[in-house]
Amino acid sequence: MDLKISIDLKKVNQAFIKLGKEINNLEEPLKTAGGYMIREMTKNIVNAVDYKNKPFKKFKLSTLYYTKKDGTKTWKKRASGRRYSAQSKLLQDTGQLKQTLDFIQKQKLFIIIGSKKVYADYQNSMREYAGFNNNNKKRIQLIFDNYSKKIIKQAGLE
Repeated sequence: MDLKISIDLKKVNQAFIKLGKEINNLEEPLKTAGGYMIREMTKNIVNAVDYKNKPFKKFKLSTLYYTKKDGTKTWKKRASGRRYSAQSKLLQDTGQLKQTLDFIQKQKLFIIIGSKKVYADYQNSMREYAGFNNNNKKRIQLIFDNYSKKIIKQAGLE
């Protein structure tokens, strides 16, 4: 008794070709992950915490006001022209840093997010509003895990 099995590899090959195209273009999960990180950085600035959720260092008193010769203290002006006050928030004077957080570069296999403001890197070195903590890593891993499941299913390999 002879047993013959014929396998049509055409469909399998097509599925792997489709899967290969999807793997070489990660724009969808990168866009989702980038948007998530932009929201996280914005939230850090608004809440005045670094990416590890530690409060920013307070203003130095010499930053806030100067003392006149007669001993009275006068609040200094901020970049916006407004004067510092007891309610002044770090990194939120003009709001330009927070408003310019965006995708700086998008490619098929990577993204760069941040701010194009010249002082953004300096501010981040003083108060690290941009960075990845364990919760961010878990969330981004979940985004890519879900994307992997989706493309495997679309390729018919599930």
